[in-house]
Amino acid sequence: MCHETCCLAYFCQMCAIGQLLHRTQLSWFGEPTDEKPLKTYYIWFVIAIACLVIHRILDCILYAKIMLVDLETFDAADPTPEVESYTIASSVCSMISLGITAFTVFMIMKLRQRVRARHGIEQSCGLEDCCVSYWCPSCVLCQIDRHTAVYEAKQKANCFSTTGIDSIVLEYETA
Repeated sequence: MCHETCCLAYFCQMCAIGQLLHRTQLSWFGEPTDEKPLKTYYIWFVIAIACLVIHRILDCILYAKIMLVDLETFDAADPTPEVESYTIASSVCSMISLGITAFTVFMIMKLRQRVRARHGIEQSCGLEDCCVSYWCPSCVLCQIDRHTAVYEAKQKANCFSTTGIDSIVLEYETA
């Protein structure tokens, strides 16, 4: 059976990042904070919703641009204004998606570095955090999740909480 946090890490990485940052007492940008009450999860939840809405709006714009192109009379050597505007909209959509992906990978890498530093875990090579955060972000989020909670002993996973666990008292060391 799949653990609840694996599904969250796969389907909604930004919410998982928010929970882990909140649980480890880090700000929304991965810096240690004394802010009370901590709003990290809520900020990441809003970021996730904003990215989803922006992506859907751009998808609708791209779909509308495609519908305006008459494929039977299309000439690649002489593009119509509709084709040119589709190309621009597609490029903007791609740049926004690339920016969101780069920011997400950066935050996963930063979170992993913080957890490793806090627990004195060495990395095998200098680019390990960057590589694993890019190639398998869901695995990294699950690894950090399992490293910062004790599910078998005291805590039960809860994908709909700010920390990802049911326990009110956090057992995670903030030192």
